[in-house]
Amino acid sequence: MDSSLDPWFVQLLAGVEEELSNHDTSMMLASLQLAAAYDPDLVRRWIREKRVDGLSMAKPKSREKILVEAALETSIPIVMIAPDEAVGQMGSVRAIRCNNVAAGKSVADLLLDLGHVRIGFAGGPKHSDSEDRLRGLKNRLLELGVPLDPGNIFTCESWEASAGIELGRIIFSKPLAVTALVAANDALALGLMRVAQQRKIQIPQMLSVVGFDNVPEGALIWPGLTTVAQPMREMGITARRKLFELISGVPSPEESAYPMKLIVRESTGPVPI
Repeated sequence: MDSSLDPWFVQLLAGVEEELSNHDTSMMLASLQLAAAYDPDLVRRWIREKRVDGLSMAKPKSREKILVEAALETSIPIVMIAPDEAVGQMGSVRAIRCNNVAAGKSVADLLLDLGHVRIGFAGGPKHSDSEDRLRGLKNRLLELGVPLDPGNIFTCESWEASAGIELGRIIFSKPLAVTALVAANDALALGLMRVAQQRKIQIPQMLSVVGFDNVPEGALIWPGLTTVAQPMREMGITARRKLFELISGVPSPEESAYPMKLIVRESTGPVPI
């Protein structure tokens, strides 16, 4: 996980801790991104020294492959939460993710019902969750005769609100090309909304904004952020429960998928006339 301060991770951790309270065990927590440098060595030592019985990985990317390989070599089971790739054929590795394609389709339906046809998408670094959300959005729009203009698909280098702010400064430096903007996560959406409001772009009167994940901050700001909720606490509980099962030798499916729930707040409204 890039940052243990990420609101997505904080909610996930709450579920992990809740499940741990039912067991006489302890958790070792490590962030791989410290002082702006990626460093997996501490966790790799834990694995090689067999100081852990199981490993949970939140939003692992391809660069975590060295940790997966080390765990497999020492027969330590792994549960990945929202991994960047499929985990099939990886032995004692299990995955927990959400149905992000369906979530993207639900956002498309909402915006089309509101009359929007000029829709943009803002994503972060390459990740399967973001790609699936975009695919669901694009496919549903195309099914209904509203293709997503490639020129209205934007990306930035991180998932933090600060990256959304920087991206917003680029997007909103020109006349608005869209009436609705879908961000691949809530942090980006909040950053985009901040810049839009600084530029006197009224939300939702001039621009509707949608995010994903349902972080608490989205419900506290005004206008409240329309989002698609991941059951992060439940995913954390399931991840820890599944890991205990793997440690005990109990068989389990390679992947568990959760539905996501559309939560409509004040950041979305009818297309401007």
